[in-house]
Amino acid sequence: MPCTYSMDHYEEILLAAKAQYRLPLVSEVGKELPTDNIFLIRHDVDISPVAALAMAKLEHKHDIQTSYYIRLHAPFYNAFDEQTYKTLAEIADLGHELGLHYEPGYFERLDKDIRDGIAGDIQAFEHLFGFRSASVSQHEPSVGPVVKTLPEGYPCAYQPHLIFGMKYFGDSGFHWREGCVCSKIGKFDQIHTLIHPSSWDRPALPWQDVLRNCASLSAAKLKQDMEDHITSQVDYLANRKRLDEERRARY
Repeated sequence: MPCTYSMDHYEEILLAAKAQYRLPLVSEVGKELPTDNIFLIRHDVDISPVAALAMAKLEHKHDIQTSYYIRLHAPFYNAFDEQTYKTLAEIADLGHELGLHYEPGYFERLDKDIRDGIAGDIQAFEHLFGFRSASVSQHEPSVGPVVKTLPEGYPCAYQPHLIFGMKYFGDSGFHWREGCVCSKIGKFDQIHTLIHPSSWDRPALPWQDVLRNCASLSAAKLKQDMEDHITSQVDYLANRKRLDEERRARY
């Protein structure tokens, strides 16, 4: 299979892996590794919830559930935004595992206690989505502080037995360190792979332009949100007298 960052190739990877391995969720192997052949897929949603939902739908099409990790401090999306929340909640509705992509670097840069910050973000995540974060994943572990102690009961995708106890292949930065994970299928009994959805659900462009395209999509959403706000303000001003009277009546 030609190694390309595309949904077609990702589908090939899914089908090849499903034919030879059990595909668990991170929470299912969070305490210790099983003895059978497993192909563990996780997604850190660094940039695009829309791309994550597209990938989740593709996996659901083949009756596959994987683990998705959501940031609460991303500059590229706001999990508390109404439409973004609905997009992320739909991933969970498809049967996938949705958990916190915790960001110790965020708290370190603000000179705040990292462990307290992560614990607070777990609470915020669970309050927002209405279910437990059955597992978590660290954002940028290669450059951020290492958090060795997390709140009890929240297994991390970067635990040593999931990174060093089995073969680990990540697509970070649009570049595999040891070649595409498709070339590893069948060669190892247990594989853990990190797939960033925004790198795969994309037009055929250089990786730099893929990221710029994500920025353009975010800018377009912000522009439309502002236009919607302008429309609502125009409507409010046109009907302010009636609306004020209705508000007074409610009080």
